[in-house]
This record gives sequence, C-alpha cells and structure tokens, in this order.
Amino acid sequence: MLNIITINSQNWEQYIENVPRKLLVYGPDTVHARGIFCANNKLFTANSNGHVYEFDLKKNKTKQWTVEPFVELRDIHIHQDQIHFMQSNDSCVAGSIKKKYKNKEIIFTQPIQTFLDGFDFLYSGRGIMLGDPVDGKFQFYLKEKDSLNWKKIESDNLKIEKGEAAFAASGSCIQILDDSTFYFISGGKNSNLFTSFDNASTWKKYKLPFKSSESSGAFSFVFWNKKEGIVVGGDYLNPQNGKDCCFLTNDGGKTWKEPIKGLGGYRSCVIKVDDCLYACGTNGIDVSNDNGMHWYLVDKSNSFSLCFDEKFVYATTINGKILQLKRWKNIK
Repeated sequence: MLNIITINSQNWEQYIENVPRKLLVYGPDTVHARGIFCANNKLFTANSNGHVYEFDLKKNKTKQWTVEPFVELRDIHIHQDQIHFMQSNDSCVAGSIKKKYKNKEIIFTQPIQTFLDGFDFLYSGRGIMLGDPVDGKFQFYLKEKDSLNWKKIESDNLKIEKGEAAFAASGSCIQILDDSTFYFISGGKNSNLFTSFDNASTWKKYKLPFKSSESSGAFSFVFWNKKEGIVVGGDYLNPQNGKDCCFLTNDGGKTWKEPIKGLGGYRSCVIKVDDCLYACGTNGIDVSNDNGMHWYLVDKSNSFSLCFDEKFVYATTINGKILQLKRWKNIK
C-alpha cells in the first residue's frame, strides 16, 4: 500500500484556496528559466537567453554571472563556490563558474557531443548528467566531487525503443539518490523508468503508462526513497488535458497507479517538500499533501521549474519572473 499522509483540517483548505504568494522580477521580460536552484537566500536561474542570473532575496537585486550569452540554458546547480549549468540546443555545453578564484570569476566550459536533458548532484558535489540517445543508447556523464570535468561512462542495458528520448523541460528527468543509486525517465513514443544500483554500470527498465506521441510522456519525477516515487508529464501540445499526467509507485517502479484526484494538466516539474508535493506546468501549479493521491490547483501561472527553501516554494514563470509561494508547513 502507498504510504498516504492526509491532513484533514480547515487550515489545509484555507491554504489551497489562497496560498500566500508574490511575483519576483529577476530578469528581462523576454526570458524564462527552465532551471532554478536556491542557495544562501539567493535564487540562481538558467535562462532562455543563455545567461545565468543570481537573484538576492534579501536585497531584491539581480546579478548576471555570464558576460557573453550561451545559446540556451536548461539546468543549474550550486555547490559551494561553484555554479554548474547546462546548455542544450544545436550545440551543448556543460559549464561551471568558479565564483572565487584568485579574486576573479572563472567560467569553465566543456562541449558535449549530444543533446543534454538534465543533471543531478549529491550534497558532496558528485553529479550525473543525461544526454539523448546516440546510436540507440542514452549518454551518461559523471562528475566527481573534486572535479569540474564530466567523464563519459559506458552503461549496459540502455537500448531504447523507437521514438524514445528524454525531455529537457526542467532538468528533472534524472536523479541521483546516493553514490550508487541512479534513476532517469524517458518519454515520447515510449516512456520508461530506468534504475541503476551499481553506479550506472547496468540498468533495469520499467514501462511507464503514459500515452505515446512525440510530444507526450514522462517529463519529471522524484523518488524520496528506493521504493516510493512519482512521475509527472502529459502532452505539452495539449496542456489542458489532465488525464494520464501523473503516476505513483511504492515498489521502486515495477508497478504504477493513478491518483484519485489528478493534476490540472501537463506538468514539466515535480518536487517533494517535506510532507507535500508540488507540480508545475503550462496552465498552473498543483499541490498534494498525501504523497500525490489528491492534487489541488493553487495557481494558474505558466510555470517551468521549481525549487524551495525553508519558507517558500519558487516557480519560474514567463517575462523574467519567479512566483514565490508560502510553504504549507509555514501556514500551520
């Protein structure tokens, strides 16, 4: 059975009906961010105009880290004094900015010969990065904690089906749970969950029950332990359709079930924040307080990616803005 946590209270009803929120303006009104990361009271964004921005939540000011723009940035992560970012377009780059190197900011870049979909890191700084299939196999790169370089690794059991790839919608199609446990999802004409428990050497594949088309499938997921997890997605060309957009597992991905009350439509990102789940997409943001069995629409903003800190959940949206939502635990 799924571990369901239900809070039946007037406070919860009040929260979902009117979540305290405000819009933060961090960049030009022509940009949006598919990647966002929160660290030290600052929001770092990977933007459609190819720049990395840092928004100071206390000073309400933005710093632009990149002088010359990249093509399009889709993911971002902060570790100590390093900003890691990912360019995905006709040309792809894994980049790092050393914020304090001999009193200068130094940008390291590494060209990657495949379309990049996302990366994820452990607290130690060790990371894994996913690239689209080449010659019928997904591409993987590992970064060790003391290195700025990504090393390509060969993995077995990664043969793909026709029309299968990963979506670089929010950088959340891959997850590193611990030093040896990796997950990623695919979509398109075939959607699957891939799991590895031996440092990405071998993989197991589990079918995901999304509808098949070039524009639909699994876009984002999160596991909070090796058994329980959630995957969201849908069809980005038909974002109002909330059917077959969310599935839950309690056996590590072997079987999946739909929520009792589903999402409001296509969703590009999902995160777990204490005892709540938040998911965002083209037509809004949903929240669940029972591990994804019941979802409630709390905002109608066109949103791309999510992160959180001790007080708030942040959603990137259009026109250089970030939506700040009060976290449920801070309402109680």
